[in-house]
Amino acid sequence: MKKRNLLVTLLALVLVLTACGNKNTGDAVATVDGVEVPQKTFDLYYKIKRDQAVSLAGEEYLNQPIDKLGRSAGEILRTMILDSVINQQVILNAASDVDLGDIDSLVEEELKNYKEAVGEDNYKKSLEEINFTEDEYKQLLRNNIIEEKYKEKMLEDIEVTDAEKEAYFNENKESFTQRSARHILVETKEEADKVKERLNNGEDFAQLAKELSKDTGSAANGGDLGYFSKGTMVQEFENFVFNNEVGAVSDPIESQFGYHIIEITGSQDTMADVDEEITNAIKNDKLAEEIDKMVNKAKINRIYDPKNEPPFIEEEMKAKEEANPTDKTEEKPAEGAETKPANEEKPAEGNAKP
Repeated sequence: MKKRNLLVTLLALVLVLTACGNKNTGDAVATVDGVEVPQKTFDLYYKIKRDQAVSLAGEEYLNQPIDKLGRSAGEILRTMILDSVINQQVILNAASDVDLGDIDSLVEEELKNYKEAVGEDNYKKSLEEINFTEDEYKQLLRNNIIEEKYKEKMLEDIEVTDAEKEAYFNENKESFTQRSARHILVETKEEADKVKERLNNGEDFAQLAKELSKDTGSAANGGDLGYFSKGTMVQEFENFVFNNEVGAVSDPIESQFGYHIIEITGSQDTMADVDEEITNAIKNDKLAEEIDKMVNKAKINRIYDPKNEPPFIEEEMKAKEEANPTDKTEEKPAEGAETKPANEEKPAEGNAKP
């Protein structure tokens, strides 16, 4: 997901999530060639990723060591976010003297579209929840648009030779081998046999899929599943599709979903079929290498230690504990009152001792 879309997502989510409560102290998590990376920027990106992790795996997951270095999931996440905002600042510094077009107009357009989508009141509430002014949010949008545009410019300047494409294709041939297919999914073998019989009698595959298939998502498109690589479909399905020729129609094939009648409709397994994908993959690899070189050349001072939660999380946890104390004081019996074990039985009536 592009970072500016992430910001829009975050603003939408904070309407239903607990506010991060961060107080801007002006602190920086790092400096890149003397330019500060604000703690607030790190906090904003970390907030959404942390909330996602907690909602999926629970708060305790963040404290569990999960790699060979003994780092916790939380530390690894914080390290990734820190690296990301540092890398962004490296790119922003490099882009400062480059003409990337009318960035101000793009920022205003992005902001206008978001306000129209959620409404002015919700937009203002979102900014309050994350303790951002509109100018601060616009600066974040600006940074992400500049980063995106600069990367696009870098990609345009990257050249890919035929030899590089051929080598890349041969090394990753299986992932580039794709098939397209359509299917009709029914519950029983008897139903599948009847479908196959109707196909053999000349009825239209697409019409039967629309009429009979349990896979309603593909049924509307005549059973069409589009192109896919190995590892996408269940094994029984792939065994037929990747071991037969285009045009082949299967007998009933059982899987965990029911019984399939499958027709192979297309194949992409030559370099010419996937030339654009290969070119883009190589360009993105080269882009990553170039950015790594830029980061390695930059003078980076990491101020924030990702071993520790940022201050706003500590404040949030403290506020939760104060709002929901877990240690309740036991009620003491009144003076002179006799205390008895909870499981002591009361004597039956008429059997009480004098």
